[in-house]
Amino acid sequence: MLQSLDKILFFDIETAPSVAEFGLLNEEMQHLWTEKYGKLADRNPERYAQTAEKGWQEAGVYAEFARVVCMYSVFRHLRTILTAAKLRECSTKKKTSDGYRYIVRRT
Repeated sequence: MLQSLDKILFFDIETAPSVAEFGLLNEEMQHLWTEKYGKLADRNPERYAQTAEKGWQEAGVYAEFARVVCMYSVFRHLRTILTAAKLRECSTKKKTSDGYRYIVRRT
């Protein structure tokens, strides 16, 4: 039997490619993305029909090629939203963990 969810914390993490354009990556990262994109194209050629360079905008969904740009969390308690916080762009882990500490303290 399913127990009641009195308290639940939701996280939504938005990501984007680590750099704006494929050409801004160093050679090693370009090679790694090209290799990854090739494997994706082998599994799903219709979706990944373009070149790895043109497919760079999809890189943000893969952790090794992404950066966090926004985090959103909602804490629900007894069906009432108690806390909702939206964090600014996170460029360092310290900012991210400080933001989480803030959210946890507020709830």
